[in-house]
Amino acid sequence: MAQLNRTFKQSIEEYFSFYAFPEEISQKIALTVMQNHAHFAYFRGWMNIFGQEGLKQRLTEVEDKQFLVLCERLVRQTFAIVDFTEADEENARFELFARYASILRTLIKQLELRLQIAYDLPYERLMADIVKEIIQEQLLNTIKYDLVEYEKDKQYDVILTSQLKEYPSQKSAKVFVFTSNEFNYDFPYLNQFLKECYLEKLNLRMNKT
Repeated sequence: MAQLNRTFKQSIEEYFSFYAFPEEISQKIALTVMQNHAHFAYFRGWMNIFGQEGLKQRLTEVEDKQFLVLCERLVRQTFAIVDFTEADEENARFELFARYASILRTLIKQLELRLQIAYDLPYERLMADIVKEIIQEQLLNTIKYDLVEYEKDKQYDVILTSQLKEYPSQKSAKVFVFTSNEFNYDFPYLNQFLKECYLEKLNLRMNKT
């Protein structure tokens, strides 16, 4: 089992050599992999517990063909290490493939580029929630983002506000000021602004790889 874990870790580190995952995610993945390999190595009747439809759903969530190729490579490596009969391999292959795909999907989500957008608006909670919904309805769906209420001790890519003010605690956040309470006039400019911020963040990531 130790060899299975080492081989998996080496393959993942090689494939994602350009990216350092957060420690929390790395530990979560390592634990999941160890649990799967333990079942795989010692409990050979464990396979197919999700059912065919559940497994197919997991595979449809991984759209990148390169990741599916990596899944197949991981499966081949596993069968090369574990002494399975041909019949055992046939029974176990699909679920093992889907489990690896599910693990990779967790990693893929970490790679997604998202703008961290905070709104700092002088409204009571109920009104602030309504304004948040209005903003979400108008933002471009081609840009991935998280829209949250502003907190002073957090860092953001963009801060949306309705008043001119400074944010000295922010290292690199860009500020967009709404010019009216109606917001409708501002949305075309906001979407263009966010698109530029997104491309800038993308270029920064590309330059680091």
